[in-house]
This record gives sequence, C-alpha cells and structure tokens, in this order.
Amino acid sequence: MKKISRRDFTVCALGFVVGLFGRRGAFGAIDALDAALVKQELRVKTDAESAFVDDVVAKTRAGEIPANILNAAYRYALKKEGARRVYYFARCLEILTKRAGLNVKFLKF
Repeated sequence: MKKISRRDFTVCALGFVVGLFGRRGAFGAIDALDAALVKQELRVKTDAESAFVDDVVAKTRAGEIPANILNAAYRYALKKEGARRVYYFARCLEILTKRAGLNVKFLKF
C-alpha cells in the first residue's frame, strides 16, 4: 500500500471539512437557491423584505441575474452585523448589477 503525502492528506481533510458545512459551503455561497435559507440568514422581518428576496431568487432562477452576483451580495451581507443585513444585500445587488451592465428592476421595501 502506497503512503499518502502530507499535502494530499491535507487536501482530502479540507475537502471533507468543507463538505460538512452543508448548504452554504465554507464561504457562504448559495449552492441551491433556497429563498427560505436566504431569508433566515439575512434576518428578514417584514413582508416587503420577504417579497424582495423571493423576487431576487426568482429572477436568478430565470437567468436575469447571474448566480455569482447573487452569491457575492449574499456573502457581503452576511459579514454585516445587526438586523439590517437585507438592506446591505439589496444595495450590493443594485451596485453589482449596474457594474455588470444589467438593467434589472428590484422591488422597493
């Protein structure tokens, strides 16, 4: 039986640990676009905020918004403290879609 190198062992161990983190992954990416998970993590409180998140996830599934933009805004908002994460998420989405040259209309809340 061949011995495994330390580097290969470390790579395998890290892969296993990353797999344990579940749906969001190690870095907070949204693998399966689950609106309920996004709402929970962003601490959505009002019906307007909930409708906004549902609309954004639906637009991403329809292909109007690239998933990488949604993931970047989501990860940015998760770093913020307090109950206003959804506002950071919305503002970041607006900025990133404008930078990408996309003309997407979001719901206001």
